[in-house]
Amino acid sequence: MLLNTSMASIGEKVYTNDYGLIEELCHGWGKLFDEEVRDFPVKSDLTEVKSNTVQFISHRLKARVGNYCEFNFEFLKAFAESISDHYQKRIYEAVMGYPSSD
Repeated sequence: MLLNTSMASIGEKVYTNDYGLIEELCHGWGKLFDEEVRDFPVKSDLTEVKSNTVQFISHRLKARVGNYCEFNFEFLKAFAESISDHYQKRIYEAVMGYPSSD
């Protein structure tokens, strides 16, 4: 679904520092999450994406795929892994009570 609703076309060259694209994908990810868990009292926090979240995801994407790659399933997999890294960092900070060293 994210491949077909993004401002980037499948196969298009996308850059990992394209904050607009990353923010759009975060919003789409948040909507998908909210649809999947609509029967539970939980909401995604990716509907309002903060700039530090976008920068963190961009940095993680760059580490996984480089400065750019094709917009395809590989890119979305790296994007999903980067979101997972973001949540792991937030959980660590919540448990430990201070920011992680990333």
